Amino acid sequence: MDGIVGLQQILACDAGTLLTTPAGAVAMGFGKDKAFEETDFEPQTVYGNIKLVDFKKLLVSGLSSQPTMFMLKKSFDFLNGGGDLQVVTPKQNASTNSEDVMQFVGDYLLGLDFELSISQDVRTMKWIWERILEKAAALTFKDTWDSASIVSVAGVTDTDIEGKNYSYRRAPKMLAMEAPQGTSIALVDYQRLERKLTIKTKPIKNDQKQSLTNLYTVTLEIAGTGQQVADLVTLAGKAETPSVLIKEGNAGAYYDKFVIPAYKLGIGNEFKIGDDKRESRIKLEGDINIFAHSFAYGTNNGGAADDTTGITGGTMTIV
Repeated sequence: MDGIVGLQQILACDAGTLLTTPAGAVAMGFGKDKAFEETDFEPQTVYGNIKLVDFKKLLVSGLSSQPTMFMLKKSFDFLNGGGDLQVVTPKQNASTNSEDVMQFVGDYLLGLDFELSISQDVRTMKWIWERILEKAAALTFKDTWDSASIVSVAGVTDTDIEGKNYSYRRAPKMLAMEAPQGTSIALVDYQRLERKLTIKTKPIKNDQKQSLTNLYTVTLEIAGTGQQVADLVTLAGKAETPSVLIKEGNAGAYYDKFVIPAYKLGIGNEFKIGDDKRESRIKLEGDINIFAHSFAYGTNNGGAADDTTGITGGTMTIV
C-alpha cells in the first residue's frame, strides 16, 4: 500500500528530555506547510557523469498559527543544539501505532532557524530544522521510524496529537506601534496600507549544516498613503535609532508587547508620488545578540495573573 501523505506533529522540547521527561515542550498545532525532506547533499560527480552520494540533508519545516510568547521564548532556547524534535506522520495503515515517528535526539539533533511574523494579515512562527548526516547514519536513522513509539506530552499533544489549541491561536490586532516610545507611527487606520514586524534568526552554518546563531534581526515596516508634507517632515526629524514599542492584542485584555530601547534599530523612510499613489514607507531594523532580551509574564506584562510562561500574553524587552 502507498504511504499516507502529511505530517501530524512537529514538536520540540529541551535537548535531552524527549525520551525521558519532556520539558519546555511546544507543538506547532494549527498551521500549514509542514514538511520533512531528505535529499542528497552535494554529491560528487566523477567520470561518466556518475553521482557519488556521501551525505544526506534532513530538513523539517512548518508554519504555526500559534505563535505565543512561550513559543517565541522556547524558540530562542532551542537554538544551537538546545532542542529535541519529534515528527509524526499519520497512521500508515489501519493498525495501532502504524505512524512513522522521527525523533531527532542525541547524534541526530537538528539546527533551528525561526521567524516570527506579525502583519496586518497573519501572526505566525516559522520553524526550519536542518542538518546533514553521513549516508550510512541517515539510513540507520530512517530504519527507526516505523518502530519508535510516539512520546505524548501532557497538556501539549495528549488531547490533540498536532497540539492544536484555540486559546494559543493568534490573530492580528494592533494596539500600539511607537517610535520613539510614546509617539505613534501606526498612522490612522484609513492611511495605513501595510505593517509587519519580523524577528528572525541570522545564522551561520557549521560543517554539519546545523545553524549556529549569535544574532537575530528585528525588522519593523509600515507603509501608508495620503501623508502631507508636515507628516513627512515629522518622520524625517525622528532620531536615527529611536526606541520602539509594539503591542498586539490577544484574547480579551491580554496582549503581546515588544519593547526595544534606543540605539538598537536604525530608521529610514521613503516617499513616492505617482499617477496612482502617494505613499510613504518607514523601516526600522537592527541585529540583536541572542541573549540581549528578557521575557516577563502575568499581570502588567500582558497575560493572566497565573500565567508564568507566556501562553496568554507577555512582554519581550530587548536590553
